[in-house]
Amino acid sequence: MKIRFLLALSFELSVLSFVSASEFHETLVFGHAAYLQGRFEDAAKSYRYAAALEPNNIETQLDLALSLRDMGRDEEAQPLLLKAAL
Repeated sequence: MKIRFLLALSFELSVLSFVSASEFHETLVFGHAAYLQGRFEDAAKSYRYAAALEPNNIETQLDLALSLRDMGRDEEAQPLLLKAAL
C-alpha cells in the first residue's frame, strides 16, 4: 500500500514537472515573439512569469532586463543585468 502511494506521488510530481517545463517554454516563446514585434511590455510580462517558474534561469533574467531597458526602465534592468553577468 505504501509503495503504491509513493509510486503515484512520484508520477504526479513528474507530470507537474513536465507541465511546468512546457509552460515555461511556451511563455518564453510568447515573450520572444512580443519582443521581436517591439511589444516590450508584453515581453517583460512573459519574462517575469517565466522567471517565476524558473528563478535560476539566467537567460530569462537577461531577456527581462533587455525588455526593461528597451522601455527606458534602466533602473529596473540594471540589477538583472548584474545578476546575469555574475
